[in-house]
Amino acid sequence: MKKLANPLEDFIWEETSTFNGERAVREIREQIPLEQELLRFRIGEAYFSFMQDSGKSNPSEVDFDFTGEDSKRFVDKYLMPRLRKHLWDNSYIVNDPTKTPKEVGIRPEAYDSILRNVIGMSAPQMTNLFGERKVTHELIGQVGNQAAENLAKYKTQEIFAPLESRVELERARDFLYEAFRKDGLTITRPAELDINRTAEFISRYARGLHREYGFLQENRDMITTSKIVPASGAERTAVERTRNRK
Repeated sequence: MKKLANPLEDFIWEETSTFNGERAVREIREQIPLEQELLRFRIGEAYFSFMQDSGKSNPSEVDFDFTGEDSKRFVDKYLMPRLRKHLWDNSYIVNDPTKTPKEVGIRPEAYDSILRNVIGMSAPQMTNLFGERKVTHELIGQVGNQAAENLAKYKTQEIFAPLESRVELERARDFLYEAFRKDGLTITRPAELDINRTAEFISRYARGLHREYGFLQENRDMITTSKIVPASGAERTAVERTRNRK
């Protein structure tokens, strides 16, 4: 599709993170070294706290052989809570960076479902890892580095938390409604434009659409369940204008 001046993406670009992808990816990748340092610190902090609570006089040596029970207690009581809080404190709310996860109702526990992917292993796997090997500074660094890489991937893929994804898509849907209205189109049953189809539409079509197009027929199949219909003459006029430009 030929791209015209003032495309529809300009209307949505600053409003949905979907269209801030390149900038977001670049900024997130630039943050990886800091993420690595922060996560290494969190893991080390958890370990040192565990060692001190276990009565070790010099936890900075980081050379304690965990038993199976030690490892499970370390992961469940010291490491996972810190990682969960780290993700909660350092996440962002798509489309509204002024809001914190707490303000939109996301609880720290919501991040449990992604910790396995962010860290690259489940809590039992971490238990086994720390139980089978001496916990060294090198091991802490490896886990922290991998976690930071995976965390960046999650942020760039915009699937950082299920609730955040839903907030993003619902906001994107609202902006699409407004865009359609300005294009002279009427949504007769907007509730039927579900968020998954909205996401598919955005990713595949919206970047190249222009307000003057109206909503072209070949793209309408993406949202057939939404019962979108053209206002009187709007689509015909838009198509004629487009044809005259060629």
